Amino acid sequence: AFNASGDVVYMTDLGTDQLWVYKIEKNETARLINKIDIPAGFGPRHIIFDKTHKYAYVSNELVGGISVLKMEDEGNLAIVQNVPQVQAAKQELWANVSDLQLHPSGRYLYLLNRGFDQVSVYEVDGITGKLNFIENEPVRGSIARHAAIDAAGKWLLVTGSKSGTVAVFKINDNGSLNYTRNIESIAGTMSIVLQ
Repeated sequence: AFNASGDVVYMTDLGTDQLWVYKIEKNETARLINKIDIPAGFGPRHIIFDKTHKYAYVSNELVGGISVLKMEDEGNLAIVQNVPQVQAAKQELWANVSDLQLHPSGRYLYLLNRGFDQVSVYEVDGITGKLNFIENEPVRGSIARHAAIDAAGKWLLVTGSKSGTVAVFKINDNGSLNYTRNIESIAGTMSIVLQ
């Protein structure tokens, strides 16, 4: 994920439990400027920023949760919240997260879990950036890998890479999801790009 000006990039490193931060120089080289620690064993997988670039959200694959980080200064983020995996996931044999998406309004965050194949929905606190759990919604597929939200924030599409499916959900005014009973079969689907 890039900073607002596009000259600093934050990369997740699952193996080291760190975010690696690079400065993009004018000669188009990348210079490592920082390594930000995520708690040991969390396994950071994806990172996204909110629209203000004040807060970042990191999906932690190995523990099935999310870290919320606040921008301290360019190249440095500090953890303000570690959200554990939702209670329902603790009963599963395999529960690890993959993609996460922010609603265009910035008010809701959607986290995919490939183990128990559900979308966890969170409300984003507009002042602190912290997350409050709303619900889990089954993805109607197997190995929930990627999600996309339309620009108007009305629809969430979720891929099932093992089932070869894309399921469509209506996003309600409170961020919760309703399955539309629309599902497409697309073999080997891994990600969605909406244009």
